[in-house]
Amino acid sequence: MASLFGEQGDEKAKGRPVGVAAAALVVLPSGGLRTRSTPNVCKGANCMRKVWVVWGSVCLLALLVTAGIGSGAVKPQTFSLLEVTRSFTPTGGLNFESPPKAGQGFITESDFYKWNGAKRGVHLGTLQATCTITKVNGDNFWQFCSGGVLLPGGQITVGGLFATTKLFYVPIVGGTGVYAGARGYVRVRTINESNNADTFVITG
Repeated sequence: MASLFGEQGDEKAKGRPVGVAAAALVVLPSGGLRTRSTPNVCKGANCMRKVWVVWGSVCLLALLVTAGIGSGAVKPQTFSLLEVTRSFTPTGGLNFESPPKAGQGFITESDFYKWNGAKRGVHLGTLQATCTITKVNGDNFWQFCSGGVLLPGGQITVGGLFATTKLFYVPIVGGTGVYAGARGYVRVRTINESNNADTFVITG
């Protein structure tokens, strides 16, 4: 080595002592809900009973629609992948002949593979990330990185400040597709110069 989220209102009937408005539920493109009223000329007790039935149906439908909209939220999950660096491009004068300096950085691209026991399994996705060094402390340094992990079904967005040690954590800040709204972290354990063991912990 990667949170990755309407409009409501109704028109009130006016000028009718016991006149009512029949409500219709409108689902907006943004995902919000709105009630729309249409004139109704009924009056009296029977009319009021009809009103309560209509509004009861509207409320029930609203709950069902809202539940349907929220049911697509990413589920908590944990999975582990092997990360293999494909390319490493220094930026800001970073090189391997002198210690890194704040302001320098790199662009990296990696491939993700499933684990086959302790060996590399099938290819699953890729990572593209940009990092900037913010502080150097001996052999270790702090860096701010942002990137995207492309996996089947969507993307996991990662980004944050962390120290480069043999074990570090990268925040998960969002995603798309099946990972829309994802939050959590990636635990990165360095295996060697080009391989990492990454554990994705999505908390919701």
